Amino acid sequence: METEATKAAAEATAAAKSGRIDSAFAGMTESLRSVNEDAQSQFLSEFTREIHQKGQVASLAGAYAKAHFSELDLNKDGKLTSEDLTKLLNNDIYSRALDPFATLMVRYLKANNKEISHSYNDWGWDNGITAKDLAAHEKLAGGKSRQVHAELADTRGLVKAAPAAEKRGAEQHLPDLVLEIGRKHFTALDHSKNGFVTRDELRKVLDSPTWSKNLTPKERDALVEMDKKYEQISNSKWDEYWYKDRKGITVRDLEAYAQHQKTNRHEFVAKPGDHEMTLTIGGVTREAKVHIPPGYDPTKPSPVVYALHYFRGNGEKMAEYTSMNAKADKENFVVVYPQAVGWLNTGLRQWNLDNKPTYRVDEMAYMSQLMDKVDRELKVDKDRVYVAGYSNGGMLAHEIATKMSDRVAAFASVSGCLNGAEKRPDNAVPALLIHGTNDSLVPFDGRRFTPLFPRMLPFSASRDFWKSANGTTETTHTEVKPGVVKETHSNKQSGKEVVVYTLKGNGHGWPGRPDSIDGNPCLNVKGEDLIWDFFSKHKKNK
Repeated sequence: METEATKAAAEATAAAKSGRIDSAFAGMTESLRSVNEDAQSQFLSEFTREIHQKGQVASLAGAYAKAHFSELDLNKDGKLTSEDLTKLLNNDIYSRALDPFATLMVRYLKANNKEISHSYNDWGWDNGITAKDLAAHEKLAGGKSRQVHAELADTRGLVKAAPAAEKRGAEQHLPDLVLEIGRKHFTALDHSKNGFVTRDELRKVLDSPTWSKNLTPKERDALVEMDKKYEQISNSKWDEYWYKDRKGITVRDLEAYAQHQKTNRHEFVAKPGDHEMTLTIGGVTREAKVHIPPGYDPTKPSPVVYALHYFRGNGEKMAEYTSMNAKADKENFVVVYPQAVGWLNTGLRQWNLDNKPTYRVDEMAYMSQLMDKVDRELKVDKDRVYVAGYSNGGMLAHEIATKMSDRVAAFASVSGCLNGAEKRPDNAVPALLIHGTNDSLVPFDGRRFTPLFPRMLPFSASRDFWKSANGTTETTHTEVKPGVVKETHSNKQSGKEVVVYTLKGNGHGWPGRPDSIDGNPCLNVKGEDLIWDFFSKHKKNK
């Protein structure tokens, strides 16, 4: 054993000089796992004594810290403080990921933190080790620097068994798991120690090859969910931080999120007819209307259309105005009518476009949660989930398609537009755009200043945005009815397309309805027919 330890020490010296720290000690760590605890402790004691006596500790610790500085520097302030290193050694989420050699090096950095941090002549203003300190310390050491042998000599328990296999039971609700793991590791994740966990702090663990490799399945599930639902969780507790600056997730947010999700799982009776759904998100009660057609079969997956109402509308009015329920009964699909929050009780409902904090509601969290609930309560064909909107709802339909492109198979916007804040979706989403050239509320040529809504881009900008997102290369033009021109922009390879209906001379109204808001209704086609004909051609995974 003495010979093996001496050999390992020599390899360590060579590794420090050549920068092969990780590869040199990976084999040593694996070898240690194959022997009993007494042999492990003996080897590590002899190894540490060898590198100590030869004055190699400073250079090894410096080489290790340089190679792993970005991971060791949890709060990204460019320093390794004694508190930071204590967290690495004492907190389970980090300590279990440190192999024996890494643990020895972190112990050395912690024990000699003050000495190393003052190695570079910066007048002692800093209170942690910087990259310059590491370089200066190694140069000053010269094999004779003060070293804390007692810290390094205690090698008991450095080699730990891999975490036992662990799976989240089917009975454990994911939000409850988020609360459990979030509470347990909150201090570890809160690197800045300000009582908030930010997305950057979450990803410091999730994206790290060192810290993430030994996460248990439960921990990984919980942290991934916290990252995925970050905005919703951070807004769960209605407090001053929701509106002011949304600093991150607090323990109170985790508690409120878990409680809201438990409330949102109340049973829904899925049978033909009209129903109501309620959800609590961020302390706000949200509602939706659900229409299930007579032909609904709970054993067979059903398409679902989310129909978004206009400014000052609601789900009931949207169903009546669009005749979408009758279309659903004929074609056998479910219609869900989400409802915006009213400014004056229920008298002035308006969608929060671009998720503005002054509204105190998050539409993407609402839609995501609503889709989750519908998926749980009904037999949904997840390849045939569609979003359609009219006017203000058409604007939100654009945003949902860009931000939830992983769930939406296709979308339609009638008399809606982009506002310019939307970003290209991660996945192509087939788009149906319908607009009247004489629309005075959402002008065909756009409008820069609007008192109630964001800037309205020209109709052509919406068309071009979705042509680019879907990678269309071929175009056809057809006048399907007098004054109704259809453009089809297609991507033959993927099957994605953008279909545009220009209603010449028509105003702001639902095609087929005689009561256009600003006159000049389009009676030659019906909006619900155009929308379902388009949706029925597209599936998420074709």
